[in-house]
Amino acid sequence: MNNDSLDSYLSKFNKIHDINDEILDLEGKLNEINNLYDLIEHFKYLKFKNVHVIIKREINPTLEIGDDKYNFRSNISLLFREIFKNRFSRNIPLKIMVYKIYLHRKELEDKLKNIVESISKFENEYNINNLEAFIFNIIEKLLEKQIALLEKK
Repeated sequence: MNNDSLDSYLSKFNKIHDINDEILDLEGKLNEINNLYDLIEHFKYLKFKNVHVIIKREINPTLEIGDDKYNFRSNISLLFREIFKNRFSRNIPLKIMVYKIYLHRKELEDKLKNIVESISKFENEYNINNLEAFIFNIIEKLLEKQIALLEKK
């Protein structure tokens, strides 16, 4: 967001109450973004960790488990039950569970993308750090405007 578009964005807010509502909305979106980001990371990889080895495999439709010496089958089953609250996942084929987990993660990524796009023309390729900086910059400008309105009274 360049300075002209930021100025036009800020010009929409002429009342302290409106600015406060916008700040609360941005803080809520930031909280939702952080939660979604954590969930996406949780459902993106199968992880195995012990003293000597750290193995990380991305969950995607082409995932092959093989001999499963790292216990990925049980991890997939746990993730599946976490998403779908299905206690009877033993009867569901592993490939279907992997597909469902992958599709769930894609839905979360789409939801995150929609929230990011809704935040006042955020134009950069987003990662969680530059998105937070962007939102905090907008909140800072809104607070400055709110202070200026209070000083006028």
